[in-house]
Amino acid sequence: MGVVNITKEIYMSQIYNSNQDWFISILMPGNALSPDNDYSTFLMKSLYFLKRDYPKLNVGFVIAREELIREAFDYHGFP
Repeated sequence: MGVVNITKEIYMSQIYNSNQDWFISILMPGNALSPDNDYSTFLMKSLYFLKRDYPKLNVGFVIAREELIREAFDYHGFP
């Protein structure tokens, strides 16, 4: 639906030197057995509806286990 999983390649090609505005959220890693997964599921649904309601808005997410991409956003801990 247009919500982008931001990797270092996507960050460098679409965000770093771009003049476009982005709404980017940092997700905590989890799995189906983790209670923390509920927060990420809720947030992903919210991002989906945000993109659906505002199709011109660039919406993306960063999975917090990727340390290098977290550092690009100057965020060093888990949410």
